[in-house]
Amino acid sequence: MTFIPAGMQRRLIPPSLLQFAAGGAFAPFVFLYLSRDLNLSFPEIGQIFVISSIVNAAMPIFLGVLADRFVPVNRLLILLHTLAATSIVLLAFSTSYAAVTVWTVSWFALWQSTNGLYNAFCFHNLKSPGEEFGRVRAWGTLGWVIPLIPIWLWHHYSGHDDLRFVLFVTAAFQFSFVFCGRLMPYTRPGGKPPEGEEGVELPFLAAVRLLLRKTAFWLLILSSFCMSWSLTILFFYSPVLLKSVCDVPQKWIGPIQSAGIPLEFLVFLILRPTIRRLGYVGTLAIGSMAMVLRQLLFAYSDNLTLLTLSYALPSIAVPFFLTANSLTIEAIADRRVRASAQSIIAVVGSGLAGVIGHLHAGQTVGQSEAGLISLFVLGAALAAIPLLLLPLIHLAEGKRLGFFTPPK
Repeated sequence: MTFIPAGMQRRLIPPSLLQFAAGGAFAPFVFLYLSRDLNLSFPEIGQIFVISSIVNAAMPIFLGVLADRFVPVNRLLILLHTLAATSIVLLAFSTSYAAVTVWTVSWFALWQSTNGLYNAFCFHNLKSPGEEFGRVRAWGTLGWVIPLIPIWLWHHYSGHDDLRFVLFVTAAFQFSFVFCGRLMPYTRPGGKPPEGEEGVELPFLAAVRLLLRKTAFWLLILSSFCMSWSLTILFFYSPVLLKSVCDVPQKWIGPIQSAGIPLEFLVFLILRPTIRRLGYVGTLAIGSMAMVLRQLLFAYSDNLTLLTLSYALPSIAVPFFLTANSLTIEAIADRRVRASAQSIIAVVGSGLAGVIGHLHAGQTVGQSEAGLISLFVLGAALAAIPLLLLPLIHLAEGKRLGFFTPPK
């Protein structure tokens, strides 16, 4: 078997930091940049988000097959970050709606495609992904907030209030990933065995068919769809509620959304012992319950302190549901289809769930308080659906994944 060096987790920390620093630099500010700096209307921005989600529903499958069969996943990540950095630099110099749409959609499609591939890259290079990945992914959470430092310093000392600088910070982190990528471990396509591995190889298409026949896989994908739709509501429309219902000044929305980041870092560190004790399915249940409570608070409370504290709940849901969901699928998928399996999550999550979520929100919200409240009620209901599906996943896989019991 391929030897995994003891320092592999340390080698994966820099790319983990930079992978999520790129997203943390631009994603929280994209709505503000498009609306305030470029003066786009709510329907125009919604159209950009919908197009982005449609593209995200198509790209990951193609890239997953490439990584599993033809292209080393570390090199594919370098290529995607190079193209994404180029797209966001071009966006910084774009003013027409058509150009802004093209480069915003391009950046989201390229960056979001790297997330599933990043998971597969780590899974390939960790001896025991279920045991080790949480400690590596924790550094990604830290990376998400690192861009806030240069962005805050720029706005504080330069006297400028525009967000164009944010785009250049994003590009800088992505080009840094490209440089760092040259130091990442070479990772052969998942469809080919590591050098020195013995045994009969399961063909790629046979491994895909085996995965697609698993009932638990489809139940996990459906759970991911529901949770991703709920997260779309949380991520894109929580700032709208904070500003319209609680009258929060624009400059404080970013810090409020980052309130739970320190907790998320700690939760990632306890992900391994939690899975050991409660199993994969039990861990998913905790993440789902945390998300239900968070969405209900945004639906029925207008207490700013309580709403700020409620950002601790997504910090539980992200490690215990989104990451645990990826690890659960990793546990039931063959090694040769790792990238494809993780890419299907991206297709359903940032792709289909994003399309439906933004289309529904565009018809429901209408910038009204009642529409926003109903949107978060829906978010709570969507986050609760996995709680109904998890017992079925447990039954489909027997005691292998564990349901508030250690996995076998």
